[in-house]
Amino acid sequence: MEKKLATSRQLWALFCGTKCKTKGLSISKDKASDLIDAMNNGEAARVRAVLIDEYGCDTAGDLPVSKAEREAKHQAVWDKAWAAGVKAAEAATPVPMHIPGYAPITEGVCGFAWVEIHPATSSFAKWVKAHDLGKTSSYAGGVHVWIGDYDQSMTRKKAHAIAMGRVIREELDINAYGASRID
Repeated sequence: MEKKLATSRQLWALFCGTKCKTKGLSISKDKASDLIDAMNNGEAARVRAVLIDEYGCDTAGDLPVSKAEREAKHQAVWDKAWAAGVKAAEAATPVPMHIPGYAPITEGVCGFAWVEIHPATSSFAKWVKAHDLGKTSSYAGGVHVWIGDYDQSMTRKKAHAIAMGRVIREELDINAYGASRID
């Protein structure tokens, strides 16, 4: 009796869970089912190793991470970026603004600053929106994180935004940068 080969759905499930190229893979339906069960029980790395070692599959990328791992990574990047922003803002030295007839404004010019994260479809940008930390920009695209601290000091807000953007860019390899506007 001839063993039935895995269905295209099974091969697709194995690909999605392990990022091993399974198109045209000659594997029995029962073996595929066992591997899918193992993968669904948190053994994706072992299943990936079996597909590579026993079936000679090529890989098509890194092993997918769980939602909990992705959430934790995004939170860690956010915390690191925010801390870098606070440190940069505290280290910034605003140039006092002088208006004739008034006392000098020691915090410098008034303005706004934000972090732009592109594309808005990246998992980090979606995470930022889901946690109400930023909003989609209908004008410039992407997701914008508003820097509302530091009273009206554009210098400090801009320093915070630039530092945040740098950390996000370095940690996640996505386009993120600080922007500002004088008021």
